[in-house]
Amino acid sequence: MPTKFINELNYDKKPYDSFDKNKAVIGYVNDLADVVTTGGSFYNSNTITTAIINTAYPVPTATTVYAEGMSYASNTIVLEQPGTYSFDFTIQVFKNNTTTEGSLTAWLVANGVTQDYTAITISLAISNQIGVLTLHSHVVITAPNIRVGLYYAANSTDMQLRASAASSPYPAIASISLEVDRVR
Repeated sequence: MPTKFINELNYDKKPYDSFDKNKAVIGYVNDLADVVTTGGSFYNSNTITTAIINTAYPVPTATTVYAEGMSYASNTIVLEQPGTYSFDFTIQVFKNNTTTEGSLTAWLVANGVTQDYTAITISLAISNQIGVLTLHSHVVITAPNIRVGLYYAANSTDMQLRASAASSPYPAIASISLEVDRVR
């Protein structure tokens, strides 16, 4: 839709304006509009518990807000086109009743390969403590239909990805939210 809108703006220009007649410019604008519209937003409204310590688990992002040029399948985001993608994730972490410190690490995996330097860790020491784990990272995708998933592991079964119900005056809080945008 943005491509059509941009081209309609070009055709509304005066006849002596060469911008609307330049196929290279229109092609560039069309390509740019396709890149801008490639993105998705996903979240999970459920609390996710850790069953076994130091074990990698995929983070399910059960709800799709929107997905353009990508889809969600089997706990992964399927990226339809090659390019550089920006991943922004936020996880609300809860440490259940215990006196020992707990740590949770999250990272990205593309087609089964762990992506270096996409991991981040949070450690919580106080019982019933909530923390927020957030990361902005880029992944270069070189082929179509690559699957990228968010994974986590914890050193304690007391660590949870915690969702919270709405309570006046604030809305419900997702355990995980993930934004994906194609930036190149």
